[in-house]
Amino acid sequence: MLEKIAGWIVKNRVGVAIFSLGLLLLSAIGTGKLSINYDFYSYLPQDISSVKGQKILQEDFGFSDTIYVVLSGKTVSETKEIIDRLNKMPDVAETFWYSDLEDVKVPEDFASKEAREKFLLGEDTLVQVTLAPTGRKPSQQAEAIKAGLGVDARIVGDFLYNQEIERLSNSAKSSMLIIAVVVILLVLVLALTQPAYSILFLVSAGIAILINFGLTGFFRGQMSFMTSSVAAALQLAVTMDYAIFLLHRYEEEKKTLPSLKAMAKSIAKTSTAVLSSGLTTMAGFLALLFMSIKMGGDMGIVMAQGVFVGFIVTLTILPALILIIEKPLGILKHRNFFPNMEKLGNFVVRNKGIIALVFLVLAVPAFIGSNMQPVTYSFEEGIKLGDDVQKDLDLVMEKFGGGHTVSVLLLGMDENQRLGIEEELSKVPHVKEIIGPLSTGSAYVPRSYIPKKVLAKLESEGKHLLTVTLDAPDKAGLEESFEGIKAIEGRHEGRILATGIDMIQYDIEKMGTSDNLKVNLATIIGVFAIVWIALMRFRPSLVLIFGIEVAIWLNVAIQWFMNSPPIFFFAPVALGAIQLGATVDYSILIATRYFDESKDKPPDEAMKISVREGSPAIITSALTLFGACAAISVTSQISMVKDLSMMLARGALISGIMVVTAIPAFLLLFRGKLRRKNA
Repeated sequence: MLEKIAGWIVKNRVGVAIFSLGLLLLSAIGTGKLSINYDFYSYLPQDISSVKGQKILQEDFGFSDTIYVVLSGKTVSETKEIIDRLNKMPDVAETFWYSDLEDVKVPEDFASKEAREKFLLGEDTLVQVTLAPTGRKPSQQAEAIKAGLGVDARIVGDFLYNQEIERLSNSAKSSMLIIAVVVILLVLVLALTQPAYSILFLVSAGIAILINFGLTGFFRGQMSFMTSSVAAALQLAVTMDYAIFLLHRYEEEKKTLPSLKAMAKSIAKTSTAVLSSGLTTMAGFLALLFMSIKMGGDMGIVMAQGVFVGFIVTLTILPALILIIEKPLGILKHRNFFPNMEKLGNFVVRNKGIIALVFLVLAVPAFIGSNMQPVTYSFEEGIKLGDDVQKDLDLVMEKFGGGHTVSVLLLGMDENQRLGIEEELSKVPHVKEIIGPLSTGSAYVPRSYIPKKVLAKLESEGKHLLTVTLDAPDKAGLEESFEGIKAIEGRHEGRILATGIDMIQYDIEKMGTSDNLKVNLATIIGVFAIVWIALMRFRPSLVLIFGIEVAIWLNVAIQWFMNSPPIFFFAPVALGAIQLGATVDYSILIATRYFDESKDKPPDEAMKISVREGSPAIITSALTLFGACAAISVTSQISMVKDLSMMLARGALISGIMVVTAIPAFLLLFRGKLRRKNA
């Protein structure tokens, strides 16, 4: 069956090439439909209480549409004039300021200190602005408001993070892809015997990437900013070895067959040879679906789809392109610049015991170090804001931030119940202030006397809001406060929702450990099953998986030994899945060649040949993955993207070294047991 399909592709190579142009057109249309989601919080699990509460804050209390305007050196009358201008702007639904709580004519000594400090501090005054639903992005509305004010003002809000992610993502994409292409092209020129093949590999990879993005646009409509940042370069890297394997097979078959028959046979043989490679890579990406944070699943689906598309394109469009242009460009052929790996094979066989011992010694600190590396669950630390934006945000937080806050929503409670909850919260450790019915006095004042704007901040359609400010001295104290609030939430299950950025991060941190475990188990089980089926040998499959797992531990441990700052929690979870799935195929190549050669050769000789013949393809694949991920790491200014790509780049090199040294050593040392087991 495979031979017939391969023969048809070879026979209709021109038609296949023309068909690829049609696919490109359709893919371009699909890509045009693809939008990028820059909102990290939209990928949080919707069933946890803090996320449910955040949704209510956004929909019922207008929190998602709120920005803050900070004015400096303005008198009260000047501030009121500016607020009047704000209220007349089409992008402004309403404003909220000190004058909505207190009569500004009341002397400062007689006014509420707490209310005043929320809006007035030194030379600065803060005005809360609720944006009107115009259909434009909050960042666009904020820019229009700033331009319309006609005075110097700082405008901050949650929109800044999405705005900065979008700016940073778009500014780096072109340079990222260019660097990745240049590095991979350089590696391919050194590894291949004809420069034209290098160009064709990149062309076919580009076609596969565009098809992948087009399919995503047609069927899913969007992808996350994280996926968008790494998808093209990562797909280019993890699927390049399929093309390399195809070419190596084709050049081997051409020694005894004419070009067309050689290519047909190469397609058939390569499809079975790299199938396990593609499946392990897909399994690694699909394991990300087990993450509670749906951004992992988004990346997993897009990348697994990309691997599948790359596999198909490599076996259909690439062979057609090679056959069409190889004759005209055959004069450019040069020798392979990669060094002969015979010495490496001899070294591994001769020193297998020492290599295995070094590997085992390294495994212990690698495992310990990988578990010691600190991670951060703060989204704000996961990106790097521009200097001007960060300066404005720091100023606002310094003057008006007031510490960590938790928003507590009370659902369907009467006044006495709400007062009881406020009293319970006041007993939680490190609670500095609670803004609610007791603190504002609204519990004792007729509703008709309370300004509507104040009521709107405290209640909405049977839902009431308490704002709890904490003054915990450290993380341990903060966790103590969160646990106390969570305990109250648990006692009134379904009627209280504790939310806010700090509480959401606390919930994410609690899910982080289980996420890591779930993704690792799913990856190991899925990849092990595929490797076992590919080799039909149980113990060698364990050796291969263990070898790459140690490479992953070592990768993360290096981060810790370098005393690096905490990395965003997404990176180590995704790393385990991607590095195992994307690099275990290196070890499959060595192992399958070793078992084939062992049929008629002594084990040591078989391994020398396996390392000598397999190393060039493995090194080329590892360098392409390293180059692509290093390009992302160097160019991206988004910390969470930078962390993941840098670790993937390093992981490609570590896995490559492990596969051509430690794994062959262990396969040789266990050969007696392996042969008896599988005899």
